[in-house]
Amino acid sequence: MREERGQPVIDPGDLGAEVTRFRAQIDRLRSDHLGSLQSEELFAELETAHEELLVAEEELRTQQEELERLVRLHRTERWLRDRVVAMLPVAVLVSDGSGVIQTANAAAASLFARTVDDITGKPVFTLVDPTDRAGLRRLLGRSVSAGSDFRALVRCSAHAQEPLRVEVTATVLQRSQPSTTRVNWVCLPAEARPGWLSADEGLLGECLVDLAQRGLATTDVPTLVQQAARMCHRAFPVQTWTSISMGSPSEPQLQASDSSHAQEADGAQLMVGAGPMLDAWHTGATVSAADLHGDGRWPQLARQLGPTPVVSAVALPLVADQERLGVLSLYSDDAALAGARLVRDAELLATTLAAVLQEADAKAGLARVADQLREAMRSRAGIEQAKGIVMAARHCTPDEAFTILAEMSSAAGIKLRDLARSIVEQQQHED
Repeated sequence: MREERGQPVIDPGDLGAEVTRFRAQIDRLRSDHLGSLQSEELFAELETAHEELLVAEEELRTQQEELERLVRLHRTERWLRDRVVAMLPVAVLVSDGSGVIQTANAAAASLFARTVDDITGKPVFTLVDPTDRAGLRRLLGRSVSAGSDFRALVRCSAHAQEPLRVEVTATVLQRSQPSTTRVNWVCLPAEARPGWLSADEGLLGECLVDLAQRGLATTDVPTLVQQAARMCHRAFPVQTWTSISMGSPSEPQLQASDSSHAQEADGAQLMVGAGPMLDAWHTGATVSAADLHGDGRWPQLARQLGPTPVVSAVALPLVADQERLGVLSLYSDDAALAGARLVRDAELLATTLAAVLQEADAKAGLARVADQLREAMRSRAGIEQAKGIVMAARHCTPDEAFTILAEMSSAAGIKLRDLARSIVEQQQHED
């Protein structure tokens, strides 16, 4: 037994050890006092007490394990959320409603020429030139009050290596309590710079951040996959059609697309058993083709495609923690989709999507564990109800009622909570 906040807490391991020692003591006493009627009556009582302890141990261990799983998954959820922000190729800050930065990724630290530790815990206004701070503060105040988003062009503070104009897009996420309001800041250089996504290339950056925010807000993986399929085209300057397969494309667990063109291209590959989508899944590598109709890697696919506006394709495995989750397939009527720059952008999109889907699945698991925990609490309430029914029927004490239930559970070979549920349901039916 240990104490938390001054209250005693029973550890399931300690209780299990005590039950085992109790069983050994009963066996030792029985061997020392064979043949005595009075002793046998005492041993019968001890056996009943031992059964009650076994039942209590089972219930306590179940609840403790579920609580521990809940805590682990909560920590995993926060870690995944931070990782999604960290891996984005654009500068992202997360602040509270007053602008104090809670999270910053490496891209933000690089953009503002500071370390992540230097940024975290400081007001976002300290990152911009003093002449722009008052205006930015007013914009944030109005947006938080109205629950709306805003965009502004600001100048970096003097801490930057050289003057830099930055386009800031702030998304306000309102919560039930104003003190927990969160603001996501996406920061893009107004001018193109080597190695950076600029505001002119902001389609990809905004799509990645939007995708990450959707993943943070939901546990509904099927809906998230559908939303992702419909929004991926926004990341590219050319006409793009999208499909997402969760699991093997041949036997997907989930499938979503944004157009009949993407569905047709997927279907053609499945019919001939070859194509970039299937190769990406089997090899775990990006597969691109500038001309599907003339690509010698899949001659049967070219014949199967027939008349279609689809010309090029990029297929990317969705991988998180070295586990393949599915395939993101992008199709276009423009061969530029298979060019080096857009393939790079597609890989950034696939990496973000994989992390977001993994996080959403973890959050869904967290919700399932919470449901299981509530069910465990309901089973405890059911046992108390069943005790009340037995007390009313047998005119006995609570301890005697529990003993009766424990004996019935042992004799029937079913768990106490299942027996209690059956008794309560039977009583309700009779009423």
